[in-house]
Amino acid sequence: MDFSLEKSEKGLLAFARRKRYKKFPRTLADSKRGHKDDERDSGGPYFSHVIDVCFILIMFHIDSEEILCAAALHDLVEHGKMTIEEIRRKYGSRIAMLVEYLTKIKSLSDAQYFWRISLDIEAIIIKAADRLSNMSDMAKTFSPKRLNRYVDETDNMIVPYLIKALEKSKSNKQRIAIRMFIRAMTTSLDVHKLFINERAKLRKVRQENRHLKRRISELEKQLKK
Repeated sequence: MDFSLEKSEKGLLAFARRKRYKKFPRTLADSKRGHKDDERDSGGPYFSHVIDVCFILIMFHIDSEEILCAAALHDLVEHGKMTIEEIRRKYGSRIAMLVEYLTKIKSLSDAQYFWRISLDIEAIIIKAADRLSNMSDMAKTFSPKRLNRYVDETDNMIVPYLIKALEKSKSNKQRIAIRMFIRAMTTSLDVHKLFINERAKLRKVRQENRHLKRRISELEKQLKK
């Protein structure tokens, strides 16, 4: 394992000990084992994403054990490494329910998937942490088409559902965290929109240059005749 990843994992386990959490270390172990052969788009270990999502939640002061457990397990069902029933038996119905909200299934459109997540404030908060983690390196690893889709999803579905969650939440701690997520997400969106626009301009310049080179080549051939 990468040293920084190992160090981050130890940091989460130390946090769990301080909070006297019993389930969270076990969910991290399940996630580490389940994702051991999975890679991120960047080529790094997928488990690093899980660690990142948990750290984001803790930094935003969302640190209940159930939420952190669901965050640790959030991609295992989608990746075919565990079932919701297994999670329910090992960790209880609430954690299983959160993971089920977060699991994307083929029968749901993207709009239906995000709407379903939005039904549970804790689920949309975990999704926000997941999306922030993915947004940290997507400009380097995503194709232009996928990047555009991700930005559109975040702007038109995740952020509006976070705003609705902010209006519904009765917890001051949740509301503070949601505001932080909205601020971080909109800042990242602004940067990525600028990147997309600049890349589109660059692509247009390159196309014009290729056209100009072809035209020059044609003229040179005509002059030689």
